[in-house]
Amino acid sequence: MSLPRKRTWEEKWAHDSALLPYPREPNEVMQERLDLYLRRLAQATLAKDYDPGVLQADAMIVYWMSLKYELPKEKRVAMCKLYYELIVQPGIPYPLVSMSVDRLGTLMRSKNDITIDDIRLPWKPIYAYLKKNTFLNRRQFELNSMPLQFGNLAETCKRFFHPIETDEMLDTFLPGIIGAHLDTLLEAQYYMSAFLPLTHPTSWMPMIFKLWEAFNSSVWDARSFQMLSQVAELHVDPTVSDPKRVREIPDDAREGRKQRIVWEKDPVPKGAWKGLFKDVGIFDEEQWNFMMIKCLATMSIPLADTGSLATGTSTDTQASFEIGRLPPPVWEIHSLARIIVYSMSRDGPASASSGFSTPEILTPGPSGHKTNGLLRDLFKPHHEKVKTYLAGSKALDSFARLIVSTESFFHPSNSGSWTGNLCALVRHVVNQFSKRWAEEQDPECKTPLFRRLTTDMRRELVVTVKTVVLLAMFSKDPTIFDHVMSTIKCICSMEPEIMIEPILERAADALETLVETDRTTAVISALSACGPALVSRTIFPAGAKHLLTILELCVPGIDLNDPTKTQLTTSFLLEVLQHIKIGDLTVPEMPMENGAGESDDEMQTVRSPTIPKVSLETIADGGDPMSPIVEVAGESDEDKLLRESTSRFSTWLSSFFGRVFLMMDNLPEDPEGASEDPLLETVFAVCNQICTHLSEPLFDFVLNLVFDYVTQNVRPNAAGSINSLIACVANGNPPKSMAQFLPHCERVIRSELENGASSIRSTQWGQQRSSDATFHWNLGLLRGLMDGNGKSLLPYKENLLSLLRLLRDKTYSKHGYTWTGELLSDLLLALSHTYPQNTWFVNRETWESADFKLNHHRYWGKNYAPQDVKVEWHVPNEGEVALCMQILQELVQPTLATLKSLFDESVERDAVWRNDVCRLFCFVRNGFTGIQTLWKEHVSMEEAIAVSAIGDVLDEIPEFITHGSPIESGFPLSDEQDPRWQYIANLKEDFGNFVHRASMFLRQHGDENAVDPVAMIVLSIATFFLEYGEAAEDYKTVQEKYNNEKRIARLVPVQKLWPRMVWVRRARLLHAGRLRWNSLDRRQSKLERDLVMDVLEWSLWSFPTIRAAAQNTLSLICVGFDGVRNQCFPTLYHALQPGIDADRMKGALYTLNLPNFARYACSEPQKTPEFVEALFGCQHQEKPSIQSCVAALADNAIGTIAEPNNLIYLLETPGPDNAAKQLLRVVLPEVESDVLIKKCLENRIMRMQKIEKAIQDTVDILLRVATSPNTHWKYSILAIRFLRTLTRRDQPANAVWTEWLFKAVINPNPRVRYYAQRSIQKTLRFIKFRTFCPTPYDLTISRSQNPYKKIIHPKKTNEYTAQYLQAFKTPIREDDIPYIEVQDKASSGWIAWRNDDTRYVFPQRSRHISEWEEASRPAVKAVSAAVLDEAFWRQYAAYLSEETQAESTSPDAIFCIKSIFQLIGDAPLATMRPVLDELLVADDMNKQRAAAEFLAGVITGSKHWALDSQKALWDWLRVQLPTTFKSIKTDTLGIWCSFITTIATNRDPRRQQPLVDYIVANGLEVDFNDQSSFEVVKKESFVRAIDADLGWRFSAWADNFFDRYWEEVGSQHEEVRTYISEAFTLYVKLKWRPRVSVPTAEAFVRECRDPSPQRDVMGLQSGYKLDEFLQLIAQLPKWREERLHGAMAPYSTYDKVAGTLVRFLFGMLHDINAAMAFQYILPMIPELFRMLIMEDSTDLAARSAMLLIRMNGVPMPRNTLSSVLSTLFDVIRTSTSWKVRLYAIPGLQVLYFRQLPSLSDETVEDILSVLEESLMDEVVEVRQAASDTLSGILRCSSRHSVISFKDRFVFRAEATPIPPRSDPNFAIAVRTVHSAILGISALLGAYPYTVPSWCPELMIFLEKHAYDPIPISTTITETARMFRKTHIDTWREDKDKFNEDQLSALSTLITGSSYYA
Repeated sequence: MSLPRKRTWEEKWAHDSALLPYPREPNEVMQERLDLYLRRLAQATLAKDYDPGVLQADAMIVYWMSLKYELPKEKRVAMCKLYYELIVQPGIPYPLVSMSVDRLGTLMRSKNDITIDDIRLPWKPIYAYLKKNTFLNRRQFELNSMPLQFGNLAETCKRFFHPIETDEMLDTFLPGIIGAHLDTLLEAQYYMSAFLPLTHPTSWMPMIFKLWEAFNSSVWDARSFQMLSQVAELHVDPTVSDPKRVREIPDDAREGRKQRIVWEKDPVPKGAWKGLFKDVGIFDEEQWNFMMIKCLATMSIPLADTGSLATGTSTDTQASFEIGRLPPPVWEIHSLARIIVYSMSRDGPASASSGFSTPEILTPGPSGHKTNGLLRDLFKPHHEKVKTYLAGSKALDSFARLIVSTESFFHPSNSGSWTGNLCALVRHVVNQFSKRWAEEQDPECKTPLFRRLTTDMRRELVVTVKTVVLLAMFSKDPTIFDHVMSTIKCICSMEPEIMIEPILERAADALETLVETDRTTAVISALSACGPALVSRTIFPAGAKHLLTILELCVPGIDLNDPTKTQLTTSFLLEVLQHIKIGDLTVPEMPMENGAGESDDEMQTVRSPTIPKVSLETIADGGDPMSPIVEVAGESDEDKLLRESTSRFSTWLSSFFGRVFLMMDNLPEDPEGASEDPLLETVFAVCNQICTHLSEPLFDFVLNLVFDYVTQNVRPNAAGSINSLIACVANGNPPKSMAQFLPHCERVIRSELENGASSIRSTQWGQQRSSDATFHWNLGLLRGLMDGNGKSLLPYKENLLSLLRLLRDKTYSKHGYTWTGELLSDLLLALSHTYPQNTWFVNRETWESADFKLNHHRYWGKNYAPQDVKVEWHVPNEGEVALCMQILQELVQPTLATLKSLFDESVERDAVWRNDVCRLFCFVRNGFTGIQTLWKEHVSMEEAIAVSAIGDVLDEIPEFITHGSPIESGFPLSDEQDPRWQYIANLKEDFGNFVHRASMFLRQHGDENAVDPVAMIVLSIATFFLEYGEAAEDYKTVQEKYNNEKRIARLVPVQKLWPRMVWVRRARLLHAGRLRWNSLDRRQSKLERDLVMDVLEWSLWSFPTIRAAAQNTLSLICVGFDGVRNQCFPTLYHALQPGIDADRMKGALYTLNLPNFARYACSEPQKTPEFVEALFGCQHQEKPSIQSCVAALADNAIGTIAEPNNLIYLLETPGPDNAAKQLLRVVLPEVESDVLIKKCLENRIMRMQKIEKAIQDTVDILLRVATSPNTHWKYSILAIRFLRTLTRRDQPANAVWTEWLFKAVINPNPRVRYYAQRSIQKTLRFIKFRTFCPTPYDLTISRSQNPYKKIIHPKKTNEYTAQYLQAFKTPIREDDIPYIEVQDKASSGWIAWRNDDTRYVFPQRSRHISEWEEASRPAVKAVSAAVLDEAFWRQYAAYLSEETQAESTSPDAIFCIKSIFQLIGDAPLATMRPVLDELLVADDMNKQRAAAEFLAGVITGSKHWALDSQKALWDWLRVQLPTTFKSIKTDTLGIWCSFITTIATNRDPRRQQPLVDYIVANGLEVDFNDQSSFEVVKKESFVRAIDADLGWRFSAWADNFFDRYWEEVGSQHEEVRTYISEAFTLYVKLKWRPRVSVPTAEAFVRECRDPSPQRDVMGLQSGYKLDEFLQLIAQLPKWREERLHGAMAPYSTYDKVAGTLVRFLFGMLHDINAAMAFQYILPMIPELFRMLIMEDSTDLAARSAMLLIRMNGVPMPRNTLSSVLSTLFDVIRTSTSWKVRLYAIPGLQVLYFRQLPSLSDETVEDILSVLEESLMDEVVEVRQAASDTLSGILRCSSRHSVISFKDRFVFRAEATPIPPRSDPNFAIAVRTVHSAILGISALLGAYPYTVPSWCPELMIFLEKHAYDPIPISTTITETARMFRKTHIDTWREDKDKFNEDQLSALSTLITGSSYYA
């Protein structure tokens, strides 16, 4: 049945309104309020009042949206546009960007509320930001989450990018790919994933697969899966990519009038558009097979080889950390599941449908049962050539084959991380299937009928995963367990008849024995997962009859000693009991109205004759009509069984509550805060569900049961918990509970108090006195009664008032008076609070109906539509309000008066006084806690504005501080003229005044007796402020409960109907949201301010417990009350002054470190100076604990403070301004809008002036601290960190700060130097920006106009590319320098050229860039003064030379020096040179490191020096570097390699041509056979540093180096050979290039669409120097014949050359271009197998073995797989070495498994044929390997020949009698029979956890040969042993498939006796 249509906003509003007990404001009124907030949002934007104006308006919009009113589309669209423009506007503050990204995500989340037809967004602003800021400049350290925010923004906005922009996007992204640099690949792929519109993908999707085949990276895999999964899901609707849609969508998001880039497309098919459907979904056969291979690789399944896992993770280690700043890809397993499910359709011939009772996946069932469709496909006769698919779906068939092939990896005995991946895949496939199924029931679903899922697919999917789910169910891994339970829950809602019965069978075994704890907890969890389906009559009618049996078995699960089991048991009980009524249907229940019962005849008339069938739609739409899938027993039989089973409810209730009573008896003595508390909560939650859903007779039974227990027992250890149990009973039937318990409680309490209970005074928690036990027990009972309906309390009001009076006056112990206060609070809340009244699973009229009472089982599991549910509320009536007033007047107010008298000066403050104060305070405080929603606090607009004037928002005009006007939220007393309202207001004010006076009193007279009273005062202040309406924390709690309830109740992803409890939770959430709204504006008179100061003073007190409580209270008050922080700051800062007590100072630091304080002080610039002054004034206190507090506070502050930047106010902002104006046009106009904007603008200018002054004051304070000689070094570090953060680009560099930095950089403290170096880099970098950025906009986006930068337009030809690469090698003549253009960073050209590319020209001959901006010249002079002093460099060098023993250079030191020489030019070199010369000639490695750092800084900083200066530098280096390099030792090699890497990275090699020439020349001229291998490695390491950093630009030198290395491929030094192999790997990658006709993105994308195998677009078939490698491989047999043996073998030419080749190929398999490796590996495969058996060269053997294994971890190109298989076949069939055959056979299995999806049926037959031949091998070990391999292949293949194999093996054994040993044919006969037995063993091993129909008869056959000669008999014994091992868990089911003879034969095989009989 189709789902109900989507509700309109009017219907949603009406339904939500019906859930509340009071009328909501009309939508028109709330729209006016929204318009106000939107106006303020737009006006603040136009006035550039971003913070706080925009943020304030947005906060109110968020609150408004939580009220669940309609947001009209035109307003939504305008808001989206404005938020988007705010995000992409350069210079917008980060908090505003973060907020806008979140809001945009919320507004655009719904695909129905806003579409691309409503709004189009430009993509380039997002891309421009990401491109600029993802990869940082090497002198940037300001890491933030902005790239992540913009990445999320791109994902959010992707569906609003016009599809016509696809070509322009590809033209932008693709040229950025450089094949040798992984970062460029992953970056470009991320852009394609985040930006490319998902519609109309036909032009670019083939390109995605071409790139995917070429690049080896797990990150690339994951993001490709993510992109394709989104495309697959979208295109089940064929209309989304209809070509005419491109023309229909308005193209209004382009920048200016720029011409669109539109490429030529393939012609569109004629006729009506039918979608993109191909072979499998939207994919062709090859694409699908490739994805399935990747899917197998993603599972990370380790085969016996343990080394054939995917190598992409190794490649990913080449990526830089910046890639991690982008949003990570969606987990590939989730994406895979989406691809599989959304590719399912009836796209092929269908196998026969499965039967209903299939016991195991893909296994023939017992006689009379049908078999799985896939299995019958596998067993079909060979002559049938039509290939069929499971349920006619190729995608489902592929998934089923994958599950079959990996079945053994689900078993707990074979478990690992791979099991988690497999279980996750199963889980997500099932969930996605359920989601798609529900979507396709929607009447508006656009998926064509012929492409939709079918019931056959659903059934086959469930049958496919059933066995593996049951296997993995007992896993001990929590992640696997969670996946399995989620799968079970979903499956049970889809096909419950298949899944529930096996679970019930396993549950019965586990729960009856309770021996294996793991199995017990597993089955309980499984029962919990299938609980909703089990009890629902519409989902699984046959399940409910088992419920009582399961409930009875679960009773022992309530066990205090096993918390895990108890938690799982209670979860299960909650799952099922919330959906049923607990009532005995065998005994008619008396109706509530008249007490008359119906007769048996009447009961029979309400029974239906049939039961509806099961269908998944029923879960989504409430489930009346069922899908006609399977017939079940008649309803009368099912009803009878269920009805009879309900008679056992009373017995079960008795047992259950008996376990609860036993658990309470065994609680610890003082369980307050103990670990048992969460356990008790869950148990009592079950009790509550039980009591709520009991029938009248059974409620009376439980009531008496509980009453008998609590009246006949007193358990002191459970006195604190018994109230929760009584509350459960009271919730079930408040009047009966009150009548039963209250008289008893009153009588006992009075008796106990009269006899001295609770008469011993105490103010501390401790062990209860035994004499108080009965009193506490009964007081707990009384507290529990208060949790029921408030109206049921009214008849007992006199009793309650009298009891409360007595308890107030007679309880002196801590337990006594605390629980008395809680009793008062609970009573008042029950009377005055508005809350849902019952949580039945049906509405009251249904619950009380005669039909329900007689047949409530037919309603079990009922779901409700929102319009059908009726929520009952407790709304206080006049009687309840009157009782509340009476309690306040007669109890609370007099107690308050008594309390006041205790604070007279004349009263003695002793222990008695302390006790009286605490108990009376507790009573009064709880009195006010209980009336938090009794009266409505009114705050006038004038009061709210007055509060805002002194609030936390500084210098904002009143109109822009928005407030929430009061709304209806159910307050009983809301009229200010009502005397009752006035009485409560006055009473609360009186209470507040008293608390303040008491606080002042105790501050003046505090002593040891004041600690407990102070604690009560702090609690009272918290009550005064926070116990009103719904606090933010309470609202979050309600929200979490609602979401959790939905999560538990959700059966399908798209669910419209829910259990009634979900709607009750939603009603509670709506009510809580309205209460929270009314709590936004609170009164703040002088009293409130005084109380804030009181709690602040207690936050600074000397007692830690009081301090912590007061600080927590103060933090909560800050959330709800404006201006509290500003009120507190002066006192806190004063507490940090010298002379203040250390404890008070510590309290101030802890308070300031609260998030609400430190974050505000540092984010509000006007508050920062005072904060910094106070923080740095803490130096006077030497206590380590205080200095630790200071350090923690400073760290948080530095992380919060932001770099000032006011450039946004200098920019034109047309985007946000136009969007704001558009927003103003869609809301109600405001008369004075322009005037208000102007006023706001002027106020913002004034505020920014104040902020600028405050920032300057902060800097001055920090400079004063930093430059003071008295400042401690720790505070100097803090000052530097603060100042570095405050260093800004919109202001000139501070000369004083700059001068001090250069003193700090030669400070003896290394941490000071560290931060000083980084600060220097930032300061000098900003000087550069301010000089070369001509406009504020350029400065904002860091776009400098370097005078030497030049934009060129590359020629897009392959010839130009060749010239471009060759130019890097061509020496530059001096005359050509003015015409040479250098490229520091490769940005395009590998696949395609960009339209514009950046180049640099060389500077002038004698002129350096020294004209820095005028305003920063004082800072430049300060730098010059410092660095032109030789003493500076000498001291700096001394510190850099400290003995750190670091083996690489420090980037901080290098770039600090670089910044200096970039700014000053070559002038400092003269003063540095003497110091540098000394360092260069020193032998010490630390001095060498300092020299390398100095030199690297100079070279990198000389980039734009005058040419004469650069020439002078390199003239010196030409002489110096060779000398230095010759003196390099092993400990300094890494230092100088890192030096070369630093100066070569992102630098044109022609800039360092002398160095490059020197390194290249030495690398080519090196003597590889020198006696010292270190000299070789040293020179070649320099080459490696150059070629790795230059990347593909090193191509021009690669040929020379390759030829040189080729000569030394057999070098005598192993280190050299290792280096050469790595060089080969690198050069193959560097020389790799796509084979594109023209290097343009358009040509590349077009040519990728060519499906011809000969069209090698990615160049994977054109290996670099392949011919040379083939010639070398051809010589290996000759060298093998000549090789030495024994210990000299490794020195043979063969071993050395082969070792080099193997290392080279192994490296290729772990690199980006791993797919190219096969053309090199394939010719070597036979030789690799020969290497395996070389016992005298273990290293070569091990490496060749690993290479053969690891090559299977890379998907093979389509034309390579068949060649590899043919080679393996030849090796197995023709090799004369049995060891080679032994190694080759398992390799065949590994290859088969890894490449399974791409193997054709013919190839599989060839593999099976080879293995069958190998079973006859002369060597036993080879035969055994063939058997094991055959078993593995049969297990993970389509198994076409299983039956024929079985018949052939049986015939072979029977046709070959074994003659006597003396017979010449004895050995041949034994080998023949053994091969047959091994074949049968392989067949049995292929089904490890199931029993095929042909299996039992084989046991008798094997028994006949059990005593045949060895190895036949030993093989049979081992086969039987493995059969027993794999089937022991399911033997209870499996043994039914054997007859007695077969069981006897099996027992004989295993033990010689009837083991299984």
